[in-house]
Amino acid sequence: MKKIKTSATPISWMYAAVIIYASLYPFSGWRNQDIRPWEFLWAPLPLYWTANDVFINLLGYVPFGFVLTLADLRVNKKNKKLFSYNWIIGVFLSLILESLQTYLPSRVPSTVDLCLNALGTLIGFAIACFFEKHHLIDTWNQIRSRWLIKESVGPLACLCVWPLAIFYPPTTPFLMGDIFWRAKISLAELLVGTTFEKLLNVDYSTKTQFSFMESVVCVMTGLMVPVLLSYSIVPVLVHRLWLILGVTMMGLAVLMVSSTLTFGLVHIFSWFSMVVLIGVVLGVCMSLLLLKARSTLTQIILLGVLGIHLLLANGINSDVYLAQSIHIWEQGKNARFIGLTQWVCWFWPYIVFILILFRLSDQRINRMYAHQK
Repeated sequence: MKKIKTSATPISWMYAAVIIYASLYPFSGWRNQDIRPWEFLWAPLPLYWTANDVFINLLGYVPFGFVLTLADLRVNKKNKKLFSYNWIIGVFLSLILESLQTYLPSRVPSTVDLCLNALGTLIGFAIACFFEKHHLIDTWNQIRSRWLIKESVGPLACLCVWPLAIFYPPTTPFLMGDIFWRAKISLAELLVGTTFEKLLNVDYSTKTQFSFMESVVCVMTGLMVPVLLSYSIVPVLVHRLWLILGVTMMGLAVLMVSSTLTFGLVHIFSWFSMVVLIGVVLGVCMSLLLLKARSTLTQIILLGVLGIHLLLANGINSDVYLAQSIHIWEQGKNARFIGLTQWVCWFWPYIVFILILFRLSDQRINRMYAHQK
């Protein structure tokens, strides 16, 4: 029997990576404190803990338990025993991460955190079982079968992560993948004092801002990437129209939330400018022009749009003043979250680029799309 593919599986992997990142951040200062990693299990309860700690540790694991259970419900629906113990995976993951925190002086392992993580995973498991019992998962599967082609796991997972990719405050809205200068500077710092130092020739005076037209193109291409990615798995024209609206509204909402958390509520529209307005309008218009494009053409255009966006993104150095503003945010309670979104912002477009290359090489996917259309 052919195994069913589901986007819940890669999403559960990605969410596990999110939990690992948040639990072990900032990944520095590792040392042996002569304490056994499981010692915290019978240590006294912490004297101080806040509502924010409870919120993060409890609700942080709910989505993990939910998507993990959904993945098995989708793949092994007839074998109830297989997914009935999935919540234990969250318990073991939390136990391992809490044990590793023993070697991080900046983190404090706690049985309270472990219990809250386990409870969060169990709640997520219970929600997924509730959905299964009331046939809500079947309803989603029916909607998905009407909207999407069968081979849609990878693009769908990428689309779910896209809001995080544009959450990190960039020099220009919807800017992603700007890793060239950061990688070059980091490598130059590692090679200081070696014979290879001069080979990189890092020019710190490189421009830090786009011209007006470059900014417009950057916004336009940044918005078109998720739209075209959705086109590759959505064959019906009416559904594509709804996706254009949904992607645009989601992108603007994420920009507002990002500005609010970075600069305060009074600056909720600090990202808005004539550049953004023109870029968004052009992005929507170009998406409408490509509304009837077939899968292969859509994916080829997507690669071109991604290439233009990445060339622009990696053509400038980082904005020092923006970096200082973000650095202030990173010192607060959002440190782990903003650090994670930065990594997603850097690598998301490259993952999409590689994914589309693989899909273009798979003629079976293209034939399936043509058949459903």
